[in-house]
Order: sequence, then C-alpha cells, then structure tokens
Amino acid sequence: MGIFEAERRGHTGEEDMLTSRVFGTLEILDRSKFLVPFLKQCGVELGEEMDPGRLFFNYWESTGKRTPDVILRDESILISVESKLGSQIDNWQLVEEYEDGIKAQKNFWLIAVTPDYTQPTKVEKAKSVLREKGYKDHRIKWSNWQQIYAIFRTNAKSGNETEQKLISDLLVLMKARGLGIFMGFDEAQLSSIDAFWPKIINYLEGCSALFGTLSSRLHEKGITCIEKGYTQEVVLLGSRGKALQDFKRWLPHFIAMRAWDNKWKERGTSQGLLVRFNFNPLELDAGYRLGLRKEKLQQMFSEKAQSCTLAERLHNLDNYSVSYYDQGYKLQNRVTGDSVNGEIFSSEALRDTSFLIIGRVFNQEGMASPKLVEEIEECLMKIRDIVNENCLYFSEQAINTFTPHGNAEDMEGLPSEGEPIGQESAED
Repeated sequence: MGIFEAERRGHTGEEDMLTSRVFGTLEILDRSKFLVPFLKQCGVELGEEMDPGRLFFNYWESTGKRTPDVILRDESILISVESKLGSQIDNWQLVEEYEDGIKAQKNFWLIAVTPDYTQPTKVEKAKSVLREKGYKDHRIKWSNWQQIYAIFRTNAKSGNETEQKLISDLLVLMKARGLGIFMGFDEAQLSSIDAFWPKIINYLEGCSALFGTLSSRLHEKGITCIEKGYTQEVVLLGSRGKALQDFKRWLPHFIAMRAWDNKWKERGTSQGLLVRFNFNPLELDAGYRLGLRKEKLQQMFSEKAQSCTLAERLHNLDNYSVSYYDQGYKLQNRVTGDSVNGEIFSSEALRDTSFLIIGRVFNQEGMASPKLVEEIEECLMKIRDIVNENCLYFSEQAINTFTPHGNAEDMEGLPSEGEPIGQESAED
C-alpha cells in the first residue's frame, strides 16, 4: 500500500511523506472519482478504452538517469509524477525524466506537482529545452497540491465511512501544510468571527494603553521603553509570513514591549526588560529577558547567576518564576516556588534554551487585577535592581573575552561587583 511507502523506504522528509500519503490514497480509493479527475485536470489523455483500475502504482523507481516520485503504468500508458513541497522544481530533472520515460513508452506523460499557485517558470523552461531537442509533441503537465486537495474535498462524502475518514484526515494534513484551496466560506463561521472580532480589537486597545501607561511610569524610574536610535515605543508584532501558505504567522502569537535601564549603554535585543502578552495560552510575562543562543553568553550567565545566588534571591520573592523558551517561542519549562534553586541556572538546564524570562507570570485572573500596572512596574523594578546589583547585564566586550571556569586572568572583560554596565548617560 503506497500510503506508507515513504516509511517503508526510510524516507522521512515532509515532501516524500506527503507524496506517499496523497498518491497512496489515490491508489486505494475509487479511481474514477479521484484519480481520473486529477489526471484529466492535468491534461492527461487516458483514452475511452483505458481502465484506471488496471494502473499499477510504484514509488521512487529508477527509470534511467532519474528516479520519479510516483509511476503509474499499464501496457498502454506510462505516467511519471515529480512532486515538490519545500524544494523548487528543476528543469533539467524534468527533461531527463521525460527522456527516460519516452524511451520506455511512446504514450508517456510527465506531471510536475508543486505548491505554487501558478506554473513555475522551470516547467516552461523544460518544455523549451525538449522542443530544442526535437520533442515536438512533448507531454509535460503541471498541477499543484491545492488542486488535488480540491478533488478530494469535492468527492469527500461519496465513499463509505472508512473512505470518508481517510479523506478527512488527509485534508487536515494538507491544510496543515498550507495546501488547502478556497472553496467558499462557512456562513456560521463568518457570523462567529464577525461577533468575536470587536472583542479582540478592544483587548488590543487595552494592551496598547497598558504599554503607554507603563512606559510613562517606568520613565520616572530611569527605565526607557525606546529602542536605541528611535523615538517611539517598540511594540513587536511578530513575524510576517514569507509565503501565502504560511498562515500561522498572519496573526501574532504575542505582542511585546522591550525596555532598558538607562545605565545599560548597550541595548541589544538579547538582553533587557520585557512585557509580553501571550495569546495561547492567554497570559502575561514581565521580567528580564536573556537570549542564550550565544554559547559564551549562556556559560557566562550560568556562572554569574550561581556565584551571586540568583535563584535564592528569586525564591525569597513571592510569585516569581523562570520561564524557558525555545527558538520558536514555545514554552519549554517554567520553574516556580520551591523548585527555584541553583540547578535551574546550570549549563545543563540552559543547554537547549533559546531564551529565558526571569520575573512574574500573570494568568487571566492576575491580568484582570485593577493593580496590574503597579504589579508589573514593581516586578520590573525589582528585577532591574537585581540585575544591576549583580552585574547580570553583559557587554559585548565582556561576552567576547569570557573564558569559562572563572580564571581571574581570563575574566578581565567582566565588570567587577557593584559596577553596572554603561555608566554613561542615557543620551549617549
């Protein structure tokens, strides 16, 4: 059964797994309802006498110079499929696959399947090369995964219960890969969004007002919410998608405001105070953010945090925690209460952490508190003071000259106890 062919052959890439799932499903379903519409949509001429039930499927079979992803054949026709998901189509690959196929069967068709919304230029380039080589009636066709999705969805309810469940799961998989196609809005869904959206806008307006109020109060305490070189508050809205199918990035996972103490001369994004509204789960992080992608900074922070008993200081504060995040801003772990001890800042604990936030986490109940601004301000002030008292804001020079294990002669780049980074004024 082709649906598991990728695993059987040890192919673990998303492209091969999707190919196996989709074409394996086309292989086992009623071919007149699913496979034939796909082939006809591609422009493949099957002939009136041709029985699609006799087509034999094979996967990743070498045909000469190349190895197509899928091959369909019987005694009267040969069809090769070259599928792409993350990688781009190669015109020379198509040319050589076509030459392999036409040698084996005069009635040969080559289909390129990609995630593009329009035919890639490399497909037309392959056709041009074949014309130059003397193949006047070449049969290279193109389709995209979205058209296959549409065929599955259109006929989803025409099979038995098992077939409907298989198709439903496959459609979910293809949508998760950004390969769905617009086939109409659901009226009930539109009504739901229409009623829900004003509530979101009101919430975001509240977030904006909180940032503004907080930045004003922090300014009086020597903390600025302005990026170095800019004259406005910085509110991060997440990353914009690089492609249409990257729909998970159309809306932000969070919104955040960064802040720096005026004594911190260097205001890099890897270190600083942070207030961040997370949307899923709905909560608010406030505290000191430290990026740990640089190995030296990770080791430097680990040694410094343990030498100044940072964990003990946090343990003595109510409701303070340490949150560990990976590169995709996914929460890996959160340590609170009695679990806050020296081990949480060890090299082992930080090894797979992209960044951590030291401070407080406010759940929905805490976010609804009328004293939320005061509590966030108090948290940032306490964390700022701990950072300054223990020299936990590191200059680039200190990071670059750091050598692990704290040999005195190797630690010249580190500030001495009680000497905060950047004594210059905030205007510098």
